[in-house]
Amino acid sequence: MFMKQRYAPLALALGVTLALTLAAGTRLVSADESASPPAAAAAPAPAPVLKPEQQALADRMQAFEDRMEADFFARVQDFNGKSTLEDKVFDYDTATHTVKVARGKVIEKAGWYINVQKKGMPPMVPDPLFSRYMEMNVHPATPHVGMLHATVYFTYLKNGAGLLAGYMDYVPGVWHEDDNQRLKAAVEKVFVKYGEDISRFRTELCDSDFGKKHHRDALRAACVGVSLYARPMMKVDDRNLSLVMDAFEAFTGEYFAILDERRRQRATEADFAEQAGMRKRWLEDQVFADTMSRKVVPYEVWSMANLPPVVRF
Repeated sequence: MFMKQRYAPLALALGVTLALTLAAGTRLVSADESASPPAAAAAPAPAPVLKPEQQALADRMQAFEDRMEADFFARVQDFNGKSTLEDKVFDYDTATHTVKVARGKVIEKAGWYINVQKKGMPPMVPDPLFSRYMEMNVHPATPHVGMLHATVYFTYLKNGAGLLAGYMDYVPGVWHEDDNQRLKAAVEKVFVKYGEDISRFRTELCDSDFGKKHHRDALRAACVGVSLYARPMMKVDDRNLSLVMDAFEAFTGEYFAILDERRRQRATEADFAEQAGMRKRWLEDQVFADTMSRKVVPYEVWSMANLPPVVRF
């Protein structure tokens, strides 16, 4: 969950002559107190309003999120035929987290996670004006295709900034370099199309201090995607949003094409051992390394969304 990103009650003051109902309970008041005029109810703060050009891009992000969710579960249905589906909403004061999980024979676990941030969680998450985070996780049954983890983060902050981020990469079970190169080329093609240098996003993914230690060495990820959390982060505008959307679709689309080709490939005990090792490393990454799972997103949320169906020790 690499940024994998991710909200106050309205109080009514009522004056009465005999009693005041308080947050802590009810108490009797003296005659002197009851003689005082009741306090006026505080006017609610106006809801933040996006500018028209911001709202248009926010609507684009919401439509993309909805379309990707529908496409995702349609693909899972195509692979699995009959699947079980779990759907749960975790409503916290900081964010509303919605997780949907499908399970089946070909894709053992497919997780879809949406985060709507209500308020900031400094220093990790600034105060949002509008915020959407979407995350796709796939754990196939075959050890020949590893785990997919792909995210997009879109936010307008109360300080005026509009930021785009996300993360797309692949963690192999059995290592197939040809598959890794196909995923690498799929996302590179999008960046070339938009004339965007991909190098800083690749550096952030696996060659930064954090990326090398935790992502490349400890997790043993393929390092063929991108981390869009490279600073400076991308600003929200029409071109950048299109780039991120196209990259997400290209990377995940190529992944599902690979899965379709390898789903029936024969696997040995050694292959399943590679898969088991990868799944254990992912759990360890989320517990010990990933900043968002450790400090921002509750365990009950991220564990349902992205952990493997089985982890062996």
